[in-house]
Amino acid sequence: MSATIASTLGSAQAAGLFDSVLGREGTQAEQSAKARQRIWRIREFSTVQLLGREAGAPENQHPVKLNADALRIALGQFKSLDSRGKERPLFDADELAEISEPIAQAFANAEPGDDVLLVSSARRDGFLAPPTAVTARLFVEGGNLNFIAHDSNFEFVHIVRSTSMSPNFLYGARGKASDVKLVGAGAGNRRSDWLTVSLTQATTVPTPPPPPPLVLAAPPAAAPTLTPAAPPVAAPVAAAPAAPAAPIVKPADPKADEIERRLTALKQLRDKGLITDDEYKQKRKDILQSL
Repeated sequence: MSATIASTLGSAQAAGLFDSVLGREGTQAEQSAKARQRIWRIREFSTVQLLGREAGAPENQHPVKLNADALRIALGQFKSLDSRGKERPLFDADELAEISEPIAQAFANAEPGDDVLLVSSARRDGFLAPPTAVTARLFVEGGNLNFIAHDSNFEFVHIVRSTSMSPNFLYGARGKASDVKLVGAGAGNRRSDWLTVSLTQATTVPTPPPPPPLVLAAPPAAAPTLTPAAPPVAAPVAAAPAAPAAPIVKPADPKADEIERRLTALKQLRDKGLITDDEYKQKRKDILQSL
């Protein structure tokens, strides 16, 4: 199991984070606080929390112990489909590393009357693009981990900038489908926005196949020693001209490639009207000064 990502709420929980990093078990009071934890703040606009299950829904099979690494692998297979049917990963690698452990902790603390709610934000369209959010409701039922998405690429930043308030995230519902379309290797589709994964996939890390055996061929039997007849003297053969040396290719400068990529992304933002000409010129000047 990967290192615990603790909530930043309260000094006891903050101390628990350092205890997990340093390998200490922590005090009984800290362990008790961790057991009662119902919200995990990963970063701004990225949280995992426990909330009462939807009205009319049957009791969930909670609590359940999930393996954070197995969960990360399972969620890494989830993809969303855009309006043209093109697939894109629902989460990037950094997100999966951040959210898997808090989700596993939430399921360990959950009761049958709880659902697990997830909002995870990341810059999915490049490091200069604003972050977007994935929102989902998770629960265990029928021996499966259920994942219902409400948003796969929610552009919430303009709401925060215009109102200075946190957006109203929605988390997916059993009774009403959202517009999100999901697919996942090894996952079932109860609905276009609803994937199910067997608990085996969420609790067991796949074992890589063993390497092929190293087979050593038996050495050939030694041939009997014969005294060969003297070979005829062959006419001298002109030596073949030496092949020209391969040209030395100077390796690409990774810093120059990074500068070019940043300038291209910056121009795209200006062309889309996401930044002003003045902002474009100032940022371009800053990037060029880093050469």
